[in-house]
Amino acid sequence: MFFIADYLNDYTALYCIVISRIVMGVWTGGLQAIDASYITDVVQTKHKLRQFSELGIVALSGLVFGAVLGIIFDFAVFSIGPVKFDKFTWPGYSIFALIFIGTLL
Repeated sequence: MFFIADYLNDYTALYCIVISRIVMGVWTGGLQAIDASYITDVVQTKHKLRQFSELGIVALSGLVFGAVLGIIFDFAVFSIGPVKFDKFTWPGYSIFALIFIGTLL
């Protein structure tokens, strides 16, 4: 959606970005609840504390490193052929790359 928003006019792009952030937030919130219920059902009682701790570490690491990467990518502006990388397109490209890597693993 961020990639598409880059090619729309300013008024339409804003709505595209807002809608995509809402969908991403709902998806992430639902996924964390599913992860927690999966850990509760599948993991043995003696390992639950460690698994919940690791889940929390991963979630909080995403918040911290996401902000740091946002600052770094804000200043990284360049183009590779017709594809431009700037503070508006980095989130979409990053999400695509992470999903692609996750699919391969």
